[in-house]
Amino acid sequence: TDARTKGAEPLGTAVTTRILAQQARADETLGLLKRDSNTQSDSFDARTAELSQLLDRHPVDGAVDALAGWVRSHEEIRRKLAAGDYPGAVTMARDDGPQRSTAQFLRLDAVLRDEITRLRESQHDGIVRAYTALNLLTPGAAALGVLAALAVTAGIWPRLNEYH
Repeated sequence: TDARTKGAEPLGTAVTTRILAQQARADETLGLLKRDSNTQSDSFDARTAELSQLLDRHPVDGAVDALAGWVRSHEEIRRKLAAGDYPGAVTMARDDGPQRSTAQFLRLDAVLRDEITRLRESQHDGIVRAYTALNLLTPGAAALGVLAALAVTAGIWPRLNEYH
């Protein structure tokens, strides 16, 4: 149960969250390639909104701040594209300055990657504990069988002695 509730279920959510982030990054990049401030931004907005909802339900340290920073930098890219400043928008997207899109996305991706790694380890530990416990069932059942046989023998022995 621990492997499922503390590992597999949150792991599925973390993986989904990271996939959404990568899809949103692709939307942002495609919007830049098309030099369009709206077409891909709608997909970006939908994916980041879903990402935000997942992070609200399953918080990950640092992810919410990184997502907020990334959305802010994306809005700046969108404003530059709308104003016709394509080189400025590309600079915002490619530059690795701390408030730029790439840096914010990489920060979010790293936080999610670390969370996935942590959850995989948690799931693995739970599975190992379950496997160890299940391996003890066979000798435990044998020991209980021997104890039951001894208890039956101890209970019948006085009755058998009465017949002698």
